[in-house]
Amino acid sequence: MNQDIEKYYRILLARESERLAVEGQAAVQKLEIVLGRTGKSGSGVFELGLLGVFCDWNVKRPTLAILECFEAACTALKVEPTQSDYDEIQKIAEELLERGDEGARRWAGDRAARKGIPGDYASPVQQVVGRTRSELRRIVELRKIEVTSRSRLRIPENRDAVLSRISQVNSHSKRVLGYRLFVTTEHRVLVDLGRTPSSEEELATCVQALGIFLAQIDQERLSDELSAAGRAVPPGSMNRLGEVLKLRGIRGDSAIQTLRDLARLRSLYPAHPDSTDAIAAAERLGIPRNPSSTVDTWCCVLDILVRALDELCVALVGAK
Repeated sequence: MNQDIEKYYRILLARESERLAVEGQAAVQKLEIVLGRTGKSGSGVFELGLLGVFCDWNVKRPTLAILECFEAACTALKVEPTQSDYDEIQKIAEELLERGDEGARRWAGDRAARKGIPGDYASPVQQVVGRTRSELRRIVELRKIEVTSRSRLRIPENRDAVLSRISQVNSHSKRVLGYRLFVTTEHRVLVDLGRTPSSEEELATCVQALGIFLAQIDQERLSDELSAAGRAVPPGSMNRLGEVLKLRGIRGDSAIQTLRDLARLRSLYPAHPDSTDAIAAAERLGIPRNPSSTVDTWCCVLDILVRALDELCVALVGAK
C-alpha cells in the first residue's frame, strides 16, 4: 500500500475510532436508562438489547470504518486504490472484527456474571460478526470489480501518456544534452505496452516489453559523453543516464531510481530464482509480487512510469 495513503488513513481511523468509542458508550448508557424506566432492568431481554447496541458501535461500525477511512484517504490524496490495497484493507478489517467479536462476548459475559442473568449471549454476537463480515466482503468485491474496470480503460490512456512523455523528454534532452535520449521504439513493444493482460503470462509479456522500452535509450551517446569526461561507463542504460545527469548537474535521482526499478521487474514476472533486486524494486514501487489482478497491476506499473517520466521532464526543464 502507498505509504502516504497508509499514514493518512490511519490518522483518519484513529480519529474515527475515538468518536465511535465515545458515542458508542453514550448510546449504551442512554438505552440502559430508557430500558430501565420500563421496569425490565435485569432481564435477559434487557441485556440482549444493550448487547445489540454495543455490537453495532464496537463491532460493526469500527470494522467498516477501516474501509471508509481508506477510501477517504485515497480521495483526499487523489490516489487510485488497487485490488491489492483492498485485499490488505480487508485483511486488517477482518482481524479487527475478530478482536471485536472477543470483546463483545467478554463484555456481555462480564455483565451477565455481575447481574446474575443467565443466557446465550454468544449467538447474537456471532450473528453480528457474520453479517458484518459478509457486508465487508461484498463491498470489497464490488470495489475490486470497479478497480479492474477502470484499469482496463486506463491502460491504453496510460500507454499514450507514456509516448507523450517520451516525446517531451526527447525534446528537452535535445536542448539540454544535444541529443534525444530515447531512440525509435519497435511497434511490437508499443503494442505490448498497451496490452490488457488477462493472465500472468500476458503480464510477463507486458513487463518484458517495458524492459525493452526502457533499454532503448541512446546508450552510445551517453557512453561517449562519460568517456569524454574521463568517467567510468557503468553497465545498464539507466545507470549511464544517471551518471550523465550527475555530470551535467541535473537532479534526476528520484526519476532514475524509479525507472531503474521498473526495468528490474523483468526478473519478477515471470519469477526468476535470482530475483532479489527485482523483489526489492517491486517493494519500493508498491507492486505486488503475486498480483490478485494482472490488469490492475499493469495499470499501476504504467501509472508509475508516467510519473517517473514527468519527474525526468521536470529535471531536464530545470537544467541550466
